[in-house]
Order: sequence, then structure tokens, then C-alpha cells
Amino acid sequence: MADADARGRRFLLQRFTDYIALEQGLSGLTQEAYRRDLARFAEYADVKGVAAPLDITARTLREY
Repeated sequence: MADADARGRRFLLQRFTDYIALEQGLSGLTQEAYRRDLARFAEYADVKGVAAPLDITARTLREY
């Protein structure tokens, strides 16, 4: 779980979740779906050697 927590901090998952909740007003279920999908992508990106959101490329997205 520590790896997942560190990954979440590196990929700013909590900040994004706060944004969609506070600024966009999305429902709790929608927030959870976004959080889950982004956590899965962050795990994939981490395995591929992507260290931070700015390191994500179009190729990384296509391969995912």
C-alpha cells in the first residue's frame, strides 16, 4: 500500500479528486470511478518508468 500511496502523491491523484469534487461538483460515484481509473493508469505508468504526470507521453497513453 505504501507504493500506491507514494504513486498517488507523485501523480497528484488526491488533488485531482479534490478538484472534481469541489470545482466540478461531480457525484461521489463519478469521483470514485475517476479515482480508480487514474490509480490504475498511474500504476501502469509507474511500471513503464514514468515518474510524474509531466513525463506522460502520447505513446504512453496509446500503449495503455
